[in-house]
Amino acid sequence: MYQYRKTIRNMIEDEGVAIHSGVSTSLRLIPAPSGSGICFRRSGVVYPLHPRYIEVKNFHTVLKFSSTFSVHTVEHLLAACCGVGITDLIVETSQEELPFFDGSALHFVQMLESAGIQEFEEESEYIVLKEAVCVLEGNSRLVLEPAGVPMIHVNVPISSCYQEEAHFSFLTDDFNYGIAPARTFSKFSEIEYMRQRGLIQGGNLGCAVVLEEDGTALNPEGFRLPQECARHKILDILGDLMILGSPCVASIYSYAPGHSRNLKAVQLIAKNADSHYRLKYSELKALTQLSSEKKTAKYAF
Repeated sequence: MYQYRKTIRNMIEDEGVAIHSGVSTSLRLIPAPSGSGICFRRSGVVYPLHPRYIEVKNFHTVLKFSSTFSVHTVEHLLAACCGVGITDLIVETSQEELPFFDGSALHFVQMLESAGIQEFEEESEYIVLKEAVCVLEGNSRLVLEPAGVPMIHVNVPISSCYQEEAHFSFLTDDFNYGIAPARTFSKFSEIEYMRQRGLIQGGNLGCAVVLEEDGTALNPEGFRLPQECARHKILDILGDLMILGSPCVASIYSYAPGHSRNLKAVQLIAKNADSHYRLKYSELKALTQLSSEKKTAKYAF
């Protein structure tokens, strides 16, 4: 968690393949003034992040800003912004899907850091829950509860014989090393089903971990991180929650996590004004009674 609002110092751009459409797409990240928030721009019109733009999908996150402008697979970029502490940014893309790069948030983190980080004088703002939010879909569930120490714990049942668990503390764990490199994943048995539905047309072993039923990675290099699949689900949760406009301070638990649960939770929080409030960093620090001396250098707490 970071004390001050941040943007990037310089514009930076890159291009890559969109995972679902399979087309080449370019991405441009542009500095924004303090208080702007993270915005998407098309033809000179700027759309700030807001839950009203959510279009719930099962396999990725879509923001539908107008009848002619949608942006797909925004979750990894938003997770990178959360992890690096970027609060103000303008995003432009040549297609209606961001490049997928290696299937993690690592490339986005590297882009942001390569552009340089500019820190403002204004404090960062955080969303603090006053009451629990729960989303249930079949056997899957996502629970967000008020908490003095924000954390995320996920349990990912990949098959009947293999599951993963992972934990992330906003205050003591390093996003760049423990979460950002975690790639998206799919079971080999599900690939044809998704392709028949028009998804993952640009997918390959360079941008995802492909798993056998027993959890074995078919990628020649294997896993990057222990419990990489569960860590990627934490990445997705962080990215999806950023659609609220600020990081959400909560104790979060998810069993069989997925984008539809994350996005429905965002919509529930946004629709119920009494479920949360916003605090500046100094107010949040006083509320949680945390000492900066106890936290890693990557984080302000």
